[in-house]
Parts: sequence; C-alpha cells; structure tokens
Amino acid sequence: MLRHAQGAPDDLRGVMVHRWFAGTTKSAMERHLEFVLAAYAELPDKPPTRARMRAQRIPLDKARIEQLEHLRRSTGIGPQALFTGAQDAPAGVNSNAVYAWLDGRMTHVRADHYDYVVKRWHTIPARLKLTPARRARLVAESRRTKVGWTALLRQVGLSPQELSPTDLSQWANGNIASVRSDLWELVLKAYAALPDAAAKSETVEYPYQGGRSTGERRTFTAQDRADLEAERERTGVSQTELLRRVKADQPAGLSASKISGWINNPPGTVPVRLIEWTLAAWRSLPDKAL
Repeated sequence: MLRHAQGAPDDLRGVMVHRWFAGTTKSAMERHLEFVLAAYAELPDKPPTRARMRAQRIPLDKARIEQLEHLRRSTGIGPQALFTGAQDAPAGVNSNAVYAWLDGRMTHVRADHYDYVVKRWHTIPARLKLTPARRARLVAESRRTKVGWTALLRQVGLSPQELSPTDLSQWANGNIASVRSDLWELVLKAYAALPDAAAKSETVEYPYQGGRSTGERRTFTAQDRADLEAERERTGVSQTELLRRVKADQPAGLSASKISGWINNPPGTVPVRLIEWTLAAWRSLPDKAL
C-alpha cells in the first residue's frame, strides 16, 4: 500500500504497518495512523469473491415466483418483450434466464438480478387486451370525428416507429391481441379532444359540359385525403397497383394519376363514384406483410 501512496512520511515503513496488523506493536505515532487510514480510504473496494457472490444469491421461493407471475399477468408483458431495448440489463440477465426462473430450472439467483427484473417489469407500461368493446370504441371515435388514423397521428406527434396508421388499423380490425396502455390512452385522449364532424356535404349533379361525364360530385374533405393515405399505408399498395389488382366495377375515368392528384393536390370536389370506389377497393385489400 505504501508503494502506491503519495506523500507517505519518510519515517513510516511497511514493516511497521505489518506489525500493527499482527498485534506485535502496542503503540504508533498518531500522524502515521492518520496517513495509513486516509490512504486505505482512497482505495477501491476489492472484487467480490465467489463465496461472497454465492452469499448474495437468494432462493426463488414460492413468494418470489408468484410475484414474477403476477407482474407478467398484470402487465401482459412476457420475458421476451420485457427485455426489448433493455440496454442496461446486467450480464447474464435476459429472457432465457427469466424463463428458467419461472419454470423451476433455476432455484437461486443473484439478488441484484432479481431486483433488476422486478423493477423493469414495474417501469414498462402495461398492455391492454383489445376486447371487442375497445375496438368498437376506437372505430366509433373515428366515425364521430371523421378523422382517420393518419390524420390523428399527425396530432399525436409520435414517430412511425412508435405508432403508425397500420398499427391503428390492426387495432381496429382485431389483428392484434393487446396494446400498450399508454399508447391506447394517448390515442383515445387525442380523439376525445376532437369535435364531432360536420354533416356530410350534399352531393350535386353538375350539368354535362362535354367530355367524359363522371356524374355526381361532392366536396373533397381532409378526411377523404387522410383515409386515402391511411389505406395506402396500411396495404402497402400504390394507386397504380391498386388499379391493377382490383378490376371489379372499376369506373371509367379513374386513373392512378387522378388518385395521386387527390392526395398530393387536393381538389375542391371529386366524383362520388370514383372516390367511393377507390376507398372501397383499398379497404378490400389485406394489411401489408410486416
């Protein structure tokens, strides 16, 4: 210790300190004792021995297993999802280890490892089961406000990685069993802040003025544009591919460029038959593969 200590008194020797520990010296100079004690205080703790680490292990008794099972059930988060993004997990603590704890393959664990898993389960948002009632509520809010998934998410301000129109479509269609409770509450809160939609515009019959008549027209709304974008995002099918895939009752006068124009340069009015067929065609397609 004295070899690494700076400012050691010139008359202090290692053998003197050794005799203090051995008990063969009954007295010492006070300044020597103060220096040695201060030097030891500056040293880091020694690494734990294997015996000490074993002593820090706790049994996975019935109470601890029940606590883990309760956290898994109450949050809806299993060990695999629990460690998604867990960059701070201690070495050796992962989903496989927790599965081994739960199924009895491990009977003792380090106390700090157990505490980490319990704390992480407490801090990750719980998941809600997407019951038919919850799906119906989501769809009802969209219909009440006439605000689609894409338009709503613009207001929420989350990145597509956190929540996308496809995610909301899957919520509504029942293609996913549960959702994070914080995301669900965020979406419902955003819808609750929106007013009821205005009454649907009356359609009007425009007189034929030459060229190809497309019949009744109606106002093209922001909701129409949002619905088109949402369906394109949900299916992963472009307007050109849409017209290739869906041929049944495809109206004359409809083209990919016309649909692009509705989305990129919204018109004041659109032909009722064309817009309704386009939305129905996109809605008839399945979600894109993830």
